[in-house]
Amino acid sequence: MYEMATGRRPFLGETSMELASSILHDTPKPMTELRPELPTGLQRIVDRCLSKQPTERYASAQELRDAVELLRRQVSSSSRRAMHDVVGEASIAVLPFTNMSADPENEFFADGLSEEIVNALTQFEELRVAARRSTIQGQTCRSARRGGAAEGENRIRR
Repeated sequence: MYEMATGRRPFLGETSMELASSILHDTPKPMTELRPELPTGLQRIVDRCLSKQPTERYASAQELRDAVELLRRQVSSSSRRAMHDVVGEASIAVLPFTNMSADPENEFFADGLSEEIVNALTQFEELRVAARRSTIQGQTCRSARRGGAAEGENRIRR
């Protein structure tokens, strides 16, 4: 875990004997010194894994997994809170797709594609997806304004 997080091995040695001696006697440089953006909780987990005293290490892989999972949840919820504090609630609207083919029978593809994208996005708890009805109304209003402007231009040219 140390090497995955920092890109460096926690213990160094030119020979296997030097490496073994480093493992037994040296304390690795704190991960947060090498990568300050790493969560301090990860530092505690790795330190416990690398402890010289067996009684201080995790008793099982399950216990380690639980600690990592708890850290993941804490980091995830704190980053969501931080993101919410910075940008407010994250939201998105999926506008309806337009059938650009000559065949009006293909309209259901455009509707189905919009619906599938909305359904996929609603799986993200931290993301608010605008109701489909709202986006259709907004699209209709914009289309009407564009059409009206085009008609007005046509009338002026005549």
